[in-house]
Amino acid sequence: MDWLKNKLGFIDWEDWYRVSLADFDANFGRTLVRKHYKSSPYHLLSSVYPEYQFVPWFFNSVPADFFSSVANRKNYVEWLKAKVGASNLRELRKVDFSANHGNGLLARYHWSPEVIIDSLTESNDVGGEKVSDTTSGIERTAHTGIIRPRNYWNSIENQRAFLYELGKRMAIKDPSMWYSVQKKDIIEHGGSGLIDRYEGSLFGLLTAVYPHVQWLPWKFAHLPRGLSQDKNVLKNAISACEKELKIKSSTDWYRVSQLQLDELGVAHIFNANGGLFEVLKVHYPDHQWSKEHILSKATK
Repeated sequence: MDWLKNKLGFIDWEDWYRVSLADFDANFGRTLVRKHYKSSPYHLLSSVYPEYQFVPWFFNSVPADFFSSVANRKNYVEWLKAKVGASNLRELRKVDFSANHGNGLLARYHWSPEVIIDSLTESNDVGGEKVSDTTSGIERTAHTGIIRPRNYWNSIENQRAFLYELGKRMAIKDPSMWYSVQKKDIIEHGGSGLIDRYEGSLFGLLTAVYPHVQWLPWKFAHLPRGLSQDKNVLKNAISACEKELKIKSSTDWYRVSQLQLDELGVAHIFNANGGLFEVLKVHYPDHQWSKEHILSKATK
């Protein structure tokens, strides 16, 4: 390591925080760091130089599953609190995390400081390392063969960890990308017990795990029983259409096409309530709607 230090021109201990896996690969250290230290410069350097206390999150990336540990998350947010001078953890903002080596943690919790702080009080650790509410017995996922404690999905933290890993595998970069995920995607990645817990509804799962996100229920392919007929949901779907399609008056609805409804993701929830004509008739009862004109546009 001293040879690599000289090769890279490092002088101070802090210089090691700039080292990357590519530096090891290019200087005969690929097997050392990747095979023996799980691709973690932090673990390697902490082993070689125990006299210096390296800070894990100062490196380009933290060790795999580092933030799966509640203790590690607590250590980071307490350090961050002191760093930015916050009086309590709830004062921490997204920019505080982003500017202080916390993007990886933010991404794990859908870019929400509130959810990160909430996760610190969970009684269950993620990844199956510790599940305090586990009873005897196991749950085996038939499709993947993954074995988990029977009450594994009781923990909201375990649910969050699963969605985080699934999001990485499916390259989900923004909450809106979850609308395209299907029930079979959850099952194929070992989450059949999880999605069953929400009666097959991804909307139900996501609203439970990420309550800070304003999810649009009509954009999901499957809604919990009764929600597709919920008056408030329909009202919000209509309002969303009017905003996106710049509908200013009742007659503007006559120019709306089926393609536009499909693109906005509202077609299936309208169809579940008798179609666009019936929905408009119920929500705008004072207007004399022409079924012929509505259908002539909405079916094209």
